[in-house]
Amino acid sequence: MMNNEKLQLLRELVRSGNTAGIAELFRREIELDRNSLQTYQVFTDVYLKYFDRKSALEAITLMGKLPRQAINYDQLRKIHDYYKSTGCFDIAMLTAKVMRMAAGNDPQRLVQAGTELGSLRLHDEALKCFEKLVKKKPDDPVANFLMGTAQNSCNKPAGAETSFKRCISLNSAFYPAYLSLSQLKKQRDSSNHLDSLKKRLKESNGDPAASRFLNFALAKELDDLGRSDESFACLSAANDVVRLAQPYDHSIEQDTFEKVVACYTKLKARGVTGNDSSAPVFIVGMPRSGTTLVERVLAASDSVYAGGELHDFIGQFVYQYGLLPERQNLPAIFGKAHQFDYRKIGKGYVDSVLSRSSGRPVFTDKMPFNFRYLGFIRAALPNCKIIHIQRSSQATLLSNYQQNYRAGINLWSYDKAAARKYFELYQDYMNYWKAEIPNGFLNIQYEELVQDFEAVSRKLYEYCGIEWTDECLRFNEINVHSGTQSSAQVRQPIYTTSLNKWKDYSAHLSEWSDLGS
Repeated sequence: MMNNEKLQLLRELVRSGNTAGIAELFRREIELDRNSLQTYQVFTDVYLKYFDRKSALEAITLMGKLPRQAINYDQLRKIHDYYKSTGCFDIAMLTAKVMRMAAGNDPQRLVQAGTELGSLRLHDEALKCFEKLVKKKPDDPVANFLMGTAQNSCNKPAGAETSFKRCISLNSAFYPAYLSLSQLKKQRDSSNHLDSLKKRLKESNGDPAASRFLNFALAKELDDLGRSDESFACLSAANDVVRLAQPYDHSIEQDTFEKVVACYTKLKARGVTGNDSSAPVFIVGMPRSGTTLVERVLAASDSVYAGGELHDFIGQFVYQYGLLPERQNLPAIFGKAHQFDYRKIGKGYVDSVLSRSSGRPVFTDKMPFNFRYLGFIRAALPNCKIIHIQRSSQATLLSNYQQNYRAGINLWSYDKAAARKYFELYQDYMNYWKAEIPNGFLNIQYEELVQDFEAVSRKLYEYCGIEWTDECLRFNEINVHSGTQSSAQVRQPIYTTSLNKWKDYSAHLSEWSDLGS
């Protein structure tokens, strides 16, 4: 551990900009005590502040070369949590991999490491943790469920099915496994779980968790079978459980919008210079509007890295400007964001994502909620591409109402009135950005993409400056891992059967009827 004298010397080297001296001090400190995790963290932070991401990654990578027995796991986990919470997701990926190595055969640590790896989309690495966990505890339902989830994310649905069934056989009250099993594939009249789901629901005696997960599972399977009225009754029951337990507060989203507008007005008046990289392709829109499909289409090119739903852009705001206590407080961030250095934000974002793109020069970021920040994205990265995908309003809202999101995520989706408010606010954002950054993004209609797939796909490639490949037409065969709600759908070839499916539910969607089709 570095003493106060050494830390003071480091501060002086930083103040004077003596990068060679910083590197030499790091080398000496590692020679003195190569097992001090604090040393790796301190110098990684220094390099990040200097926007020397290569040296930062090299510094944190050295931690992974330590013998497992030499690593203080609890301290390592705190370091990992720090980098993840401050938006340094490339660094967090490396510390999560070290966590997997340092976990050994300890079940609790394997769960922690695997969960972190999965949250960072390192699904292969997560699966290794959970395979080891199941080998250690073969009769643990949680272990089997976690392995099934990772298998599904790794495009191994057959293995996932076995794991989820094993989980249920070990604990018939492990309700999330029933929903995960139902979501693996389209159910048919000759092959479904309706009877077992109804039986289990009846036996659960009103357990809220059972009502939530089993009703979502029933709704999904009944929808597959075209029994929309029965499906919606189950949907309502499932959504009511979440809505009552976690009511949605629209004032927070409205406040964020007002802060974004006020901040962007100040940013325009100030004028900024961004980073000139053309690597990023942002894909934005409402959840369940087709962002995953667009990413898969583009990722069929060998030159494109599918980044998935990245938190790295807003993470740059958090890390570079010391907003850690306010990480989840977007109104607070956008109370200050007009003061930021957008060239540094752009560089930090691009360096972070390209560091894990395996040399591919273009990457996608399909975080839907980036629609909030389009003007700031354009300020930081004036040469980036932004694709806005839209889907018919009622199809979008219904699809969200059919989803069981992770705890605390998209709480508006469980309440039809709240969902309408959120959708209208999304429209306010997009109308604002259309006026503020005209020609700043490409609008794509989901319905047009699936009905005229090749023509619209070629338009996407042309806009992004990517050489066309016919591999795009077989996007579902590309082995891109997915941990999103769309993981099962994107394994299928393009289909149009769901375009007007929302009309089967129109009698139940009066709250949205005047939003248009």
